[in-house]
Amino acid sequence: MRMRKDLLSGSLFLAGFFSFFFVLWFQIAVSASEPGTFPTVQVQDDAIRFLAPDGEVVFLIDGLKFNGELKFTSCRETEDGFQLELGVPKERTELQKATACLTEENGKVTIRFQLVFSDTENGRNVNPWNVMVRRQSPLSMGKAGKLEKPVFWERPTEKTASGTPGTLFERSGGTFARWHLGKTEIWEKINGNANWRDPWAQHMTVKPVENAASRTFEGTAEFLLTVPRDGSTVSAESVSAWMGRGELLGLTVSSSQPFHLWKPGETPKFTICADSPNIQLPAGRKLPKMLQIRWTVRDFDGKIVAQGTEKRADFAQDPVFIREVTLPADLPRGVYFLDVSARGSIPKTKIKTKASGQEAGGETSSAPKAFARTTFGILPDYEFQHRERSIFGLAASFNVPSESDVFRLMDRMGVRWLRNGDTRVFEREFGGIANSHEGISRGKFQNEPEEKAAWIRSALEKMAEQKNFGWELGNEWNMTKLESGETADEWTHEWLQPVWKARENAEPEIRKIQIFSLGLAGPDLPYLRAIAENGGWPMLDGVCLHPGRGNITPDCLDGYWSFLGAIRRTKKQMAELDEKYPELPDGTPSRTPKKPLFLTETYACTRPHHFWYDSQRQAAENVVLSHVLAMAEGISGVFWYQLHDSVWHNVGGMNENDNEYFYGLLDRHGAVKPSFIAYCTISEALDGAEFRKYGAFSVPGMSDSARGQEPGIIKYVTFETPRGPLAVLWSRADGYVQSKAPEKGEFFVTPEPWESHWKTVLPVRLAVSKKFRTNEVIVLDCLGRKVEMSVKKAGDRRRLELSLTGAPLLIYGLDLRLLEEMK
Repeated sequence: MRMRKDLLSGSLFLAGFFSFFFVLWFQIAVSASEPGTFPTVQVQDDAIRFLAPDGEVVFLIDGLKFNGELKFTSCRETEDGFQLELGVPKERTELQKATACLTEENGKVTIRFQLVFSDTENGRNVNPWNVMVRRQSPLSMGKAGKLEKPVFWERPTEKTASGTPGTLFERSGGTFARWHLGKTEIWEKINGNANWRDPWAQHMTVKPVENAASRTFEGTAEFLLTVPRDGSTVSAESVSAWMGRGELLGLTVSSSQPFHLWKPGETPKFTICADSPNIQLPAGRKLPKMLQIRWTVRDFDGKIVAQGTEKRADFAQDPVFIREVTLPADLPRGVYFLDVSARGSIPKTKIKTKASGQEAGGETSSAPKAFARTTFGILPDYEFQHRERSIFGLAASFNVPSESDVFRLMDRMGVRWLRNGDTRVFEREFGGIANSHEGISRGKFQNEPEEKAAWIRSALEKMAEQKNFGWELGNEWNMTKLESGETADEWTHEWLQPVWKARENAEPEIRKIQIFSLGLAGPDLPYLRAIAENGGWPMLDGVCLHPGRGNITPDCLDGYWSFLGAIRRTKKQMAELDEKYPELPDGTPSRTPKKPLFLTETYACTRPHHFWYDSQRQAAENVVLSHVLAMAEGISGVFWYQLHDSVWHNVGGMNENDNEYFYGLLDRHGAVKPSFIAYCTISEALDGAEFRKYGAFSVPGMSDSARGQEPGIIKYVTFETPRGPLAVLWSRADGYVQSKAPEKGEFFVTPEPWESHWKTVLPVRLAVSKKFRTNEVIVLDCLGRKVEMSVKKAGDRRRLELSLTGAPLLIYGLDLRLLEEMK
């Protein structure tokens, strides 16, 4: 990248007095084109301006917003770039000085701001959390740049416990605002809160400078100027690769199909795009002359079902490589993984060696490469016949790719319960029913009784209008100190009692609304008892539980953060409190003497390379087993947390170090994960089902005395369904712990989704019902795929023979009366 700094003019102007106003101008060459075809950067006393190739100002930065305006007032050229001063008003006694240092390297403009605070009480105590960069585009029509959230894919260098490579995973490539301004694109890397912005300013995080002479904070604004090629924009992935890692290749895989979900017989299609940013390369760097793309599709067992290779010999001349990939139309139900790799080859300069006189050349070790992965699913249609009896729900979702698409997906999933929203809309769209989760927090409306009463009244009116069936009154207050009962008295007196009184004194439509406990983090029995002791138990119409689960299976009974164990302990406590507190202090019977239990957050987090969380395969298995156990336990509604990966304040974003980004049944773009297909599988299987019984078998030679668990190696739950008797079987020969914490200094590696962590395979034989023909006996895995098995005659009976691991299997056609006969 070459940069010219030319002093173009020095002119006098009148602004109350004469002073010199210097214009400093340098060119950022973003292509090998003739002069006049690339953007330029103009540095002046009052602003930094980005100019299009034709000289039009398309973008400018003129200072900061920080408790007022701090605008550029002067600039001077330095050895590395430019130093700019920002004017500090005299009344800003806390701020001693504000400066900016502008540098440019390989197309990237970096502006490093410094705020130096005075040695005064105000200067020592000020917290510069609200600094914003003043920038705008005159061509943007009052709109902010479009947010882009690129990632890059990596595979850990460490191996799994079984010696296989760990799963590919995404790392955040940053957040960018893209300004497409005719023949110029401005990429703003957001080094702050991406949600705190408008067309004229962007939040910037500033951090203290260590060992500075005065109290100093520093923040950075970064920009890349590129030129679109033939009307096609540069990808965010290639911009991120260059700005963040100095790499010359970005790779994306996408499809216009919502959720990457097709029906059997349909043809999955994807677009693969590899590109490099349109910039002039620094000395010693070259674009790859040839680019090779390889793609592979694997199923849930790791079998390659499609693959291909694409090459471009002239990538350096036109570094945008787009290919459409069409996959087979005969793929069966399941989830599939499309992996893509792109690798360039750069010829070395050929030279003759003195020793041999031969030319040496070949591919350089710095040849660019990139990886990407996406998932897709094949799922047939299914019409749910008994949605009104369903326990299936969702705790949260985002409108990605659109609200109407999400509604259609919820319909296909069999969703009945929603944690928040408008029942009128959900009933119309897919037969759903919404709770309300209007937020309350500690100290809200403290010492403001009239405002509080008005807010409660307004909230209840809104719920009645939306036909919400109940109000989940708060969220996880008990996390302040688990199993201590702390905050239960405040919650009961400050919120439960006022809400209950407001409901009881309201009109009939509002009195229909049920009042539920706050969402309880884990089976916090002391908290429930404290609510009761403060007079709140008879006022409740139900309890909301969040049975968090770590590196154990859902049927594990031991530990606070368990699933089935948490449910059973909570149910037992609820029954005791129902019996002990059947009426209000004035003798009025509780409106709900036997309170239902709702699981308003249920989880299968898939954060990769952390022992506490599920692999993608484990999550699919655990989605099935969690719902099986919930129905067996009589849970009224299971609200799965959540539909999409990422978080509400960063939809579509990525933070590989934060588990909150990995709770979805869909990935951050909305593509199906294995757990989504598993959700559909078990919702279909339990459509209209009625629980029958739990059971377990011992296995000769195997100990089944795990601490805190029920006896038996092979577990089962049976149901009567419209499709016939259903038995769900799984083995605990390998125990209940899915993964162990690594030793200090070691790195835990999550296996690929097609790799099972179960080690023990048990052959089992089970009695087949006489009501089923042999070809009607069906065994399904957690994705609803048929499992290999055989039915053989044994005397006057038939036996189903199959292999069993810790993964649950759904079996139709067994004689449930004879299920305990294992021979």
